[in-house]
Amino acid sequence: MASSDEDIKIIPGTKFVVDGFKLKKEKNKYQHFFLTHFHSDHYAGLIKTWSHGMIYCTIPTCNLVKKKFNVKEEYLYPCEFNKTYKVEDVEFAFLDANHCPGSSLILFKVNSTGKAFLHTGDMRFDRSKMLNCEALRPYIRSELLDDGDNEEEKDGCNGDKKKNMKLESIFLDTTYCDPFYTFPKQVEAIEFISNIIEMKLKDKKKKYLILIGTYQIGKERIAEGIYKKTKKKVFVTFDKYKTLQCLNLPYFDAFTMNVSETNVHIVNMKDIGWKRLFQIRAANKDVDEIIAIKPSAWCFSEMEIPPEMPKDGIIPTVAVNATRRSNITQIEVPYSEHSSFSELKECIDTFYFKDIIPTVYKDKKHKKRILEMLDEGFNYQPITIKLGIPEVVLTENEASNKTSSKKKKEEEKPKVTIFDFIKKGEEKKKKRLLKEEEEKKAKEKVKEEEEEIDEETLEELAEVMNEIEYEEDGVIVNSSYISSTCRSKLVNGGSSVDNALDIDELDDDDFVDGSQLAVLMSSTTRTPKKERELKPIVNTSNPFLKLPSTTESNTTKNNSTNSIGSSSCFINKKTTGGSSTNSSSSTAPKATTNETPKAKLRLKRKQITPTPPTPSTPSFNTNNISNTKKQKFSSPSSVGNQTTKKSIATPQQKNTILSYLYPLSKETKVKEINENGITVLSIEDDE
Repeated sequence: MASSDEDIKIIPGTKFVVDGFKLKKEKNKYQHFFLTHFHSDHYAGLIKTWSHGMIYCTIPTCNLVKKKFNVKEEYLYPCEFNKTYKVEDVEFAFLDANHCPGSSLILFKVNSTGKAFLHTGDMRFDRSKMLNCEALRPYIRSELLDDGDNEEEKDGCNGDKKKNMKLESIFLDTTYCDPFYTFPKQVEAIEFISNIIEMKLKDKKKKYLILIGTYQIGKERIAEGIYKKTKKKVFVTFDKYKTLQCLNLPYFDAFTMNVSETNVHIVNMKDIGWKRLFQIRAANKDVDEIIAIKPSAWCFSEMEIPPEMPKDGIIPTVAVNATRRSNITQIEVPYSEHSSFSELKECIDTFYFKDIIPTVYKDKKHKKRILEMLDEGFNYQPITIKLGIPEVVLTENEASNKTSSKKKKEEEKPKVTIFDFIKKGEEKKKKRLLKEEEEKKAKEKVKEEEEEIDEETLEELAEVMNEIEYEEDGVIVNSSYISSTCRSKLVNGGSSVDNALDIDELDDDDFVDGSQLAVLMSSTTRTPKKERELKPIVNTSNPFLKLPSTTESNTTKNNSTNSIGSSSCFINKKTTGGSSTNSSSSTAPKATTNETPKAKLRLKRKQITPTPPTPSTPSFNTNNISNTKKQKFSSPSSVGNQTTKKSIATPQQKNTILSYLYPLSKETKVKEINENGITVLSIEDDE
């Protein structure tokens, strides 16, 4: 699988992109796209509506592109193997990569700079094929060529006679670039598989079904080897058969769609898994034995490979892994269509080159390690093995010859029964229900916290209000009484639920200067239909104590009752039981009914320009209203306590003034005293 870095897909000094169709967005930068072979990790980014540049590939690959993506032919440029083409100032040739049908190496030569680049795509290196390629001979080491060709070589791209040249860079397929991967040659693996199948087909006492796992494209050479060895065709599905028709294979006659013609079938690699094998057995009850062959390079890691070659020089034989369950035998064969580590070393020892660019790596650290292993100074002893047939395949007894380490791992795993699955499902369900319940409780808790009043916040607010004093026209007003009464009412929840805080929607008029905030509160059951309006207090120089004018007072004195708040007051007077009140000096009558009068109160925040603080003054005396000194208003609850001097915070000193308003449900005496145009309130409460 190729890496996704852009630098491994661009040919330096050109606008040519190799296996990089995701770079189609940069249309003006790259206009020529090359596809080495038709595997998904290389054609990623190719779409049906392709119109981003010309696609160059081999004829079999071009047929597959048209079959799968139906790309318009005007964007496809099919190329023959071992033939030189020229686009702009670049010559290129497609060479056999020995990977899958249609796969290719691409040799680029930039005429303007004289530099040559070899991109391997995915490759299973075979030196014998490279030596026979005319296009590559100018770059092959002279000691590997015939004696007659050492002095001068033909350049396969243009036919001119030139001395040996160096490749500027080799973009090398490093999928298995690790000394551990020393799997056998591809020809040896094909021969090994063919021998096993031939051995089983000779047994006429049993009816065999032989399955070989492959991918969409690849491993077709195994079918060719089986056909040559046993003269037995290989069955493929209709879709696979149509794909094979696009490849122009010389051994196409080895395949058939007639299931009754052969008992050797090519299937998808996932069909070699045990679950699928049991399903296949259930559908073929007339079969005595099922042989499933899994050809993959990853199978090599499960084999017991010796750490070094024997001193006597004899090549060791290592049995492949095989497992048998009932009448099913699964055989893992280390067959690869990528180069082994020894073949990669052989590749770089074949050419003259300046630079190696790995195309498959995990990260930069891994890339650096690959370059170190490919260096000439890397100590490496190649290990050669022969594949052996395991005993379980020969005897057909239910057993496995997996490596001891793998057996140990399997033994350590607890056996799983159907009851374990049921128990596991119940545990998952229980965890899910508990999680849902916890989430529900958390939501309810958040909802309750939003609804309830924070007592600590109110305590802090009361302390702040106790420290606030307002001064206007020679009168000092302390809000401690009002704030303590309000806090007590709010914390205790009022006399009933009906006294709960009632917040009405805010009007645009409540935000005159962007700093005012109005909150309407009610102490009785909310009755929107009978909602009473509160009339503002006017005719006073104190913006926080606006009393109604004499005319307004006389007009409304027969239909209003007293209601008071802190620094910003709205008084609504109404006669109760036919009695009337005097606006100049009167005492609020006791309520003749049990119904608590409904009062709407307003809270405002006003921006005030701060001024220097003024000294505190003695307590306010209700019996000496004419005293011109600034006096302090204190609540009855503070009587008897030693008073301390507090700094006066006038409206000019505070940036923000908060007015808390709450109706007084108890009997309260309110006196209105006008002195020299100054209106003040005297409040007496049993509290």
